[in-house]
Formats: sequence, C-alpha cells, structure tokens
Amino acid sequence: MEILSAVPWYGAKFQIAEALASKYKRSGITTFIDGCGGSGKMVINAPAYPEMVYNDLDTALCCMFRCIKEKNLFLPFLRELNNRKYELSTFEKANNCLIMFDIEQEMVKNSKLGKITFDLNNEAVILEIGISKYIVICQSYNATQSSFRPATVENLETYHNRFLTLVDVHYRMNHLGIEISNKDMFQMLEDSINEKDSSTLYALDVPYIAGDDQERKAIGAYHKMDWDIRLHERLMDIVYKEFTVPILICGYKSLLYKERLLYDGSPWKEIGIAEVAKSASSKKVQKQG
Repeated sequence: MEILSAVPWYGAKFQIAEALASKYKRSGITTFIDGCGGSGKMVINAPAYPEMVYNDLDTALCCMFRCIKEKNLFLPFLRELNNRKYELSTFEKANNCLIMFDIEQEMVKNSKLGKITFDLNNEAVILEIGISKYIVICQSYNATQSSFRPATVENLETYHNRFLTLVDVHYRMNHLGIEISNKDMFQMLEDSINEKDSSTLYALDVPYIAGDDQERKAIGAYHKMDWDIRLHERLMDIVYKEFTVPILICGYKSLLYKERLLYDGSPWKEIGIAEVAKSASSKKVQKQG
C-alpha cells in the first residue's frame, strides 16, 4: 500500500507508517483511534478496521480534514486552493483568518460571545477554515505554520503536485471510512479505560516534549497544540498501569517516558525503529497484551 500524507508535517514519521502498521494489527480490535491526529499519517496508512477515527483538538485542522474527506466539500476545496496564489499575501490572509477563528473559539468556550462569525454548521465557513489551515501548513517553512516559505520554482512545483496526493488521500479516507473527531484525547482515553474497552486501539503520535533541556525549547514552536511536560505526565498518569486498552505511543527517545513506563513488571514494552527520518531515529512504546 502506498504511504500517503495529506500535508507536510514536522517529524516525518509517516515514512515508517508501513512498519508501524504491523504493530497495529491484532485480533479483537474493532476501532482504531488516531488520538493526536496531526497530519493524519497514522490513520490514513493504518490497516483497515471496522471503525477508524482521526482525532485532533485543533478545530481548524479537523475542518481541513473534513474538506479533504467529505465528497460535497472536496472539489470546492481543491478548486479554491488552485485559485489562490502561492505568495506571502495569501499566506498572511490565511494566517489572519485562523487567528480570528481561534480568538472567537476561545471567547465562545468562555461564554464571552453571543453572536458568532465562524459558524461550523455552515459549509462555506468549514471550507474557508480548512483552506486557510492547508495554506498556512503547506506555504510555511518546515510546515511550522508561522514563517512563509519563499515561492521558488521547486517549492511551487511541490505545492501543486501535492494537490494530486490530496485526491489519493480523499479516496483512501473514504475507502477506510475514517471519521473526523475534534475531542479531548485524554477524556476519550479515560472513558475507554473506565469502560475496560479492549476492542479500541489508540495510536498516539504524541507531540514533542517542550521545555528547558527537552526535545523542543518552547511550547508551540511548531504547532499551537504542542504539549508541555505536564501534559506528557498527565498521559502517563492515565496509562502507566493500564492492562486492558491497547495503546501505541509513538515518539522520539525520551528519558521521561522510559522512567515512567518501563518499570519492573510494566505491561509496556519499547520497540525501537532505527533510521526512520533524515535527521533522527524514532521510538515507539507499546503495551503488551
């Protein structure tokens, strides 16, 4: 199966998706949840399960994947992307749209806003947010969503060739029946553990650990949904003695994860996969059973 990626993404673990897929397949699993969805590379390249879920807390990212997956949104999404030039003004306009969307989402959440501009029941709004998200990812340097990547001949060719990949991703997502979810992964995981749900497999490509002397110095350096060390510790507090729910955690080498999960008698085991990206090796920690 061809390895597909909807958008470029910092980390490049999609390159080992085929190797990871061998760890996904096990008897009794009916639901596959990509809990920290990001670029969607985990679920898009996973083996087929009866129920498959892409989940991310970033609402704009979920709008983008709805545009890529849903048949009534996909062609308008492609047409509008093709109509918008690869240039700094396009990038800045898209970035400003997302900033205003985030501000409104925060105000609505805190009950500080009555009338809303970005109504997510409106397909035109979903399209605009999805298009803006795609642009700030694909026109930014290293997919950081912050600094504009100059429109060189090579960059323009790569950008437009990716539209063809989006067609393949659209068909793959529909073939697998992938659902788009915009929920708190921690709550989803806790609910499955409380229900002792052994039929749901969680694949968690967790963000880098951000902080002094960690994998990344500043939280939000590459993505606004980055985790600080407290969120990584929260995840380990939830899963460190979990024997029922199958969980796969994917990330780079981390002393914190090793100390918390690989204790004597732990249900977790570490599986190393060397040379998975150009600049670094990748690690996975998988629970047995």
